[in-house]
Amino acid sequence: MDYKNALMDAAQFTHDTVWGNWKRWILLVIWTIIFPLLGGYIMDIFRGSTIPPECNDWVRRFIDGIKYLVAGLIYSIPVIIVLLITFIPVIKEFISQITSESAELNYEAFLPFLMPVIGGVIVAIILGIIVTLIFTIGIIRMARMNRFFEVFNFREILKTIGKIGWGT
Repeated sequence: MDYKNALMDAAQFTHDTVWGNWKRWILLVIWTIIFPLLGGYIMDIFRGSTIPPECNDWVRRFIDGIKYLVAGLIYSIPVIIVLLITFIPVIKEFISQITSESAELNYEAFLPFLMPVIGGVIVAIILGIIVTLIFTIGIIRMARMNRFFEVFNFREILKTIGKIGWGT
């Protein structure tokens, strides 16, 4: 397989997908508005109302959704770092092979990376589960206290999880 052409085709596809198609841009803009609004609505639910929240106060909901998104991105950093550390050697090997004169990949060169990649992915999954548990309680704290940095109040988050239990 010609990987150089495959990468060029992927780059061309991305270019054609994003540039020169105004309808797609409109959809992307709508999605960037909808997802924060959805996150803001979820924040209203997390505030603990006994009735479903009304669909009003769009500005506050949008801002709450942005806070939700930013907190989620910050919480995902440890998992991203583990995955980067896991896959950077594989990516380097892949790049060195596609930039070489050989037209085919030497799959045997990737075998030494197999076990570290499996181990790294397992670590990332376990870390992701733990981070998700902490993040969920943090988001609920942020919604109820109406303070962004409550999502990172790990002492209180861990106290809450301790009261609930870690799965026991």
